[in-house]
Amino acid sequence: MRPAERHYERVKVSADTLGAAFRERRWSRGFGHQEAAAKIGVPVATYRRWEANQAVPTLKYLPSAIAFLGYDWRPAPHSFGESLRFRRMRLGWSIRELARRAGVDWTTIRAWERGEQRPTKRLLAAVERALAMAASTTVDS
Repeated sequence: MRPAERHYERVKVSADTLGAAFRERRWSRGFGHQEAAAKIGVPVATYRRWEANQAVPTLKYLPSAIAFLGYDWRPAPHSFGESLRFRRMRLGWSIRELARRAGVDWTTIRAWERGEQRPTKRLLAAVERALAMAASTTVDS
């Protein structure tokens, strides 16, 4: 059920944009801006900027924004480095956070994401374990 429009709802949002996806999801759940923002854990002004296509979710809010929408809108990765960055960011982790959890130097992970180096089997296994543990914890909660 779509809530009644308010003056700030009159902002035109182009179809097939991230802002339109946020608006449609909010409407489908019968939420106002405050409820949607609270569900994601962002200030209302931030949520409104997302919906108006004036900003996109930052790393800190990426996991909860994906959960709110029910899907990840970002383009699919095409290389190992892109895939690693995609998975790390989906968890809301910085390069340093992944490095800490995997026991790998952060500059090494940065080099992998940039495509400057390929990981050894041992280091890749450590990173995969860290990502898998976090993903299973996220799914379980």
